[in-house]
Amino acid sequence: MSKIAISIYKITVYKKGNTEELEHLNDYDSGNDLLDLVKTLPAQFRKINSENNVVEEGGTNRRTVIPDQDLEVSGRNISGYVKSGDYGFETPIINAKGDQVYNVSKEDSAMRPFFFFFNLPKDETTGYLLIQRFENFGVYTILSRMLKQVFAKKFSKYTLAIQPVGIDNSEAMAFLEEGKISKASFTIFDSENIASLFTNNNPNDQFEYKDVKAEITISAKKNKMVALKNTVINLLNNGKEAKIKLTDSDIPYERLKIYLKLGKEQKVLDLSKWDTFSKDIDITHKLDYDYKTGHPLVGALKQECFKILDQLNKES
Repeated sequence: MSKIAISIYKITVYKKGNTEELEHLNDYDSGNDLLDLVKTLPAQFRKINSENNVVEEGGTNRRTVIPDQDLEVSGRNISGYVKSGDYGFETPIINAKGDQVYNVSKEDSAMRPFFFFFNLPKDETTGYLLIQRFENFGVYTILSRMLKQVFAKKFSKYTLAIQPVGIDNSEAMAFLEEGKISKASFTIFDSENIASLFTNNNPNDQFEYKDVKAEITISAKKNKMVALKNTVINLLNNGKEAKIKLTDSDIPYERLKIYLKLGKEQKVLDLSKWDTFSKDIDITHKLDYDYKTGHPLVGALKQECFKILDQLNKES
């Protein structure tokens, strides 16, 4: 049976630059309610699909929908399904015997459903987003990025933060203790920051900074290592609050990858996504399933979400 897990994320709202003073989720910027914004997510995804746009970085050909009929609002809770799938290439479908029985055309998307559950309590400063994961697949990035983009357009003086609860960095720490850092790669996407590193003054090239990204790589020489272990440990422990300074002008980077050698193996820690990591709660054997589709029943998923919320409330 494939692993089904729930990842937990904390939701807060605050005025830009003032992380210490959190706003009530139902009363920020003169009485606005985050619940109302979440309700618009189905329409927001329909809009980007109709315009053939994508939310995810890198230009992935992916369609994402939240069907209206799946969205349920109950008090201060909103639940439903994010259905997501790639397109742009033909995908053969085979049966249990290995015979090809169907082709998904390159124009179509094979959609996989992921359950989500928002809890946005009234007169409170902290809410939660619980998202179903299927093995290594999830929809945190595209769901949170869409919500943040819509929020930023409407409330430019405020920040919507969606942060993981219960990060488990023990595996990454073990890699650092046992391995040697062979390379650190910093990637910069912002045009102005790239221009501060590189200049092309040849008008015949028609060079556009918006068309490129910059990568700064520090690699160990033969039989040497990159001595950044303590710095990386600090990053793992403090997340986005800790940074490595690039040059005297402190050019910000958007992506950082650490390459580690463990004997003959190489491991990669993508620290740019460290704030998207959440300790998964395995609920595979706690669920009831639809015997026809193989997917967990929505009622069983909701029940597990309420149990997790109850535990979170006890801990807080």
